[in-house]
Amino acid sequence: MQEAFGSGFQKVLLPAFESSTRAMFQQIHATMQQAVATQPKGAAVSSGGGGGSVSAATMRAEFDAQKAVTAELLMQVSALESSVKAMMKAQEQQMLALSAQVSVNRGAGGGAGGRGTEGKQQQQQQQSVPTRTEIDAALQAQQVDRAFYLALSTGDLGTVLWVCQKLQPSHLFTSTDDRHKLSPQVALSLLQQLGYDLTSQQEMKLMWIRELLVAFEPSPLIAAHAPAIFKEVQGNVQRYMSGPGSQSSEARLVKHMLDSQLRNRFGS
Repeated sequence: MQEAFGSGFQKVLLPAFESSTRAMFQQIHATMQQAVATQPKGAAVSSGGGGGSVSAATMRAEFDAQKAVTAELLMQVSALESSVKAMMKAQEQQMLALSAQVSVNRGAGGGAGGRGTEGKQQQQQQQSVPTRTEIDAALQAQQVDRAFYLALSTGDLGTVLWVCQKLQPSHLFTSTDDRHKLSPQVALSLLQQLGYDLTSQQEMKLMWIRELLVAFEPSPLIAAHAPAIFKEVQGNVQRYMSGPGSQSSEARLVKHMLDSQLRNRFGS
């Protein structure tokens, strides 16, 4: 999964940004060429003595001024490009770290996975697992995205559900307070975790999944991974509905929303 995040970032985000930047450079260059080409051919020739040299000097000064402006613009674009790449890289690292933490904690305790190097890695990961005290502090500060990020980082579904129980999703996703907004990465990871196991606390999980789907907005940061996660949750909901007494109206609504999102947003 980590490789998928990394490859998606390299194949989707950076090429798109570099393509748009390259198009901007080409447009600037074309504008400069057009400005030179539209100068009257006879502009450098004057009917009076010495007039031609004055006209040529004027054109050269104007051309140099345009070059200076363009150079300054290119420097600003280059600085902007570096800033955007740094921001995207930070977002990628956050997603990779979250994915790695969830994977390690899910696999802990399985067979011989606790021995040798892998056992040491798991021990190191567990030592850095956020506590509920840290998570509650984030909630008290109205830092909802951070609270969910910390909860998801534990790899413990019980902790994630503990956070969910403290919040009302219908109010959270309609709030205009930026502190209440979930980043695309956290929202997608939360959707995956809540839809991973529907054998218990189905009512709360399905309610949160429904609200996450209503508030879902496509983002380049998750474009490479959203379809697979949506399909995974869709399959889990379908399996839940196939069980005895599991045909709840909430489950049918969530299944319909997942089908619609996959068909209309992802063409699946």
